[in-house]
Amino acid sequence: MLGKTTQALKLVFSIARLPLQVERSSNNLNVLRSIAVTIVFVSHIIQYFTAVQKFAVQLGYAGVLLFFVHTSLVLLMSLERQPPEQLWRRFMVRRIFRIYPLAMIAVIVYVLFNIPTISGRETLAAVQRSLAVISANLSLTQNLFSFDSIPGVLWSLPYEIQMYLFLPAAFLLVKDRKTIDLVAIWTLSVAVSLVGALLSPTGVRGLFQVFPCFMAGVISFALPKSRTIAPWIFPLLLVALIAIFQFSGSAMIFVQWALCLAVGLLIPKFRELKDGRIAQTAAFIAKHSFGIYLFHEAFLVTLLPRFGAFGVIIAVPLTVLTAYFAFKFVESPLIQAGKNLSGGKALRLSPTGES
Repeated sequence: MLGKTTQALKLVFSIARLPLQVERSSNNLNVLRSIAVTIVFVSHIIQYFTAVQKFAVQLGYAGVLLFFVHTSLVLLMSLERQPPEQLWRRFMVRRIFRIYPLAMIAVIVYVLFNIPTISGRETLAAVQRSLAVISANLSLTQNLFSFDSIPGVLWSLPYEIQMYLFLPAAFLLVKDRKTIDLVAIWTLSVAVSLVGALLSPTGVRGLFQVFPCFMAGVISFALPKSRTIAPWIFPLLLVALIAIFQFSGSAMIFVQWALCLAVGLLIPKFRELKDGRIAQTAAFIAKHSFGIYLFHEAFLVTLLPRFGAFGVIIAVPLTVLTAYFAFKFVESPLIQAGKNLSGGKALRLSPTGES
C-alpha cells in the first residue's frame, strides 16, 4: 500500500511540473482560489478527526466565502473582455457549460455509490431515494426547495448560479469606474441582503445572506489598482483574516460580510506575484479547484474510516488526479463548447478555471 501511495504522489507531482498551457492570468487570484479550496479540504479533514465540529464548519465556510469573492471578480474581468452584444445570453451559456456538466456528474457518482457526507458521517441513502431531491441537485436548485445537497459541498453552487443572473447587470453598473460611488453600492447591497433575507422564503434566504460577498468581488473589480504592497504579504494576510473570522463570531452575518469586503478591498492593493514554482502550483490548484471541491469528500469518507490518518495521504493524490482528468476530459471540452455555442471568441482557459 505504501509503495502504491508513493507512486501516486510522484504522479501528482509530475503532473504539477507539466507546463500549463493557459492564457496569462492573475497569479494573486490563483493564490486566492487555491487557498479557498485548500481550506475547504482541510476543514473536512478536521471535521472528521476531531470534536471541534463548529470550528471546522466555520473554517470551510470561510473558504467558500473566498470563492464567492473570487468568482464575481474573475467573471466581471471576463465580461470586460467580451463584446457588449448579447452580453447576458453569451455569459449564461458559458456559465451553464462551465458549471453544470461536472456538477451533474458529481451528483450521479455520489448517488450511484451511496457515498456518505463528512457532516455527521451519516449516509445520504434516504436522501438519494427521493427523485425530487436528486432532480433538484442535478438542476442546482436544491436551495429553493430546502433540500439537502448531494454531495454536501454542492450547497454553494445554487447561489453562484442564481447570482449569474445578476452579475452582467452589476458589470454594466460598475464598468465606468470613474463615476461609481462604491460606498453607495456596498450600502445598497447590504440593504438588499437584509430586506431580502427578511422577506424571502426560506429557500432563497441564504442567497440574500451571501449577496454582499459576491458584491465584494464587484467592488474589487471597480477599485483602482494601486498595486503597492509586496505580493508575499497577500497569502499571509488572507490567513490572518480567516483567523480573525474564526475567533470573532463567524456565525454572525456581519462578520462574514466584513471578511468578504476586506478581501475585496485588499486584492487591488497587492503587486502581482512573480512567475515561479509558487505561482505555477497555485495556478495548477486553481485550474482544477472545481473538481477538487466536488470530489475530495468522496475520497475522504471512503478512505478515512479504513486507513485513519494515513487515508489522507492517499486521498490527496487521488483527489488531485480525479480533478486533473475531470478538467481534461469534461470541463475543458465543454467550456470550449459553451464558447462556440455562445458565438464568442475561442480563448484559452485561464488558470483560475473561469472563462
